[in-house]
Amino acid sequence: MTWHFGISGTCSLVLAKVGRGIELWNRDSMMAYREDPFLDSSGSTARKWLTDVLHKCLPDVERASNLHRLKQRRHLAHTHRQGSKQKH
Repeated sequence: MTWHFGISGTCSLVLAKVGRGIELWNRDSMMAYREDPFLDSSGSTARKWLTDVLHKCLPDVERASNLHRLKQRRHLAHTHRQGSKQKH
């Protein structure tokens, strides 16, 4: 993995954009359970946190993404079948 980012301020939400979104970090709901990894101005804590989260969560995010695409295809196929039945 290659990292190309700089942190200015802090991050309040990390969201995997799959379907309606998979929340990976929400400062408001998570601060009671752990320190904010985005407060380190060097970015090293955020980098480590993100690497750990991706290693743990990425397989599940990929499965969710694949399931989302499969549902979209099924919906389109169903809609297409319904449209062709109405023409006959």
